[in-house]
Amino acid sequence: EYGNMDISGEINSFWLDGALRISPNEQVEFLQRLYHDELPFSQRSMDIVKEIIVLEETEDYKLSGKTGSAIRVEVFQGWFIGFLEKGEDVYFFATNFESDDANGFANGENAKRISMDILNELGLLP
Repeated sequence: EYGNMDISGEINSFWLDGALRISPNEQVEFLQRLYHDELPFSQRSMDIVKEIIVLEETEDYKLSGKTGSAIRVEVFQGWFIGFLEKGEDVYFFATNFESDDANGFANGENAKRISMDILNELGLLP
């Protein structure tokens, strides 16, 4: 149950240039299911994924996420999805944007920077 579940296309890139599509809301729902161990995978597999997506961990918070980018025809896409654990609170997010800018503004690193700026503005990160 990931997006439109269409995995047609090349086995090593169907999620980038194949027919698979997922909305930011669906990405957040997927992350919530992963976080709460509600996916149809072994507990070991979910624990491994949660461990490898940790980006930052301090005494105050843990930030987990994944960046990505793709070029679909003439449109460039960048995204950063993740969650922030702070005390007893968990904040899930997805930043996803498109551009026809060939200079590469729409990429995962810029999506991450934008997300971090928003989390800072909300007072969730130092």
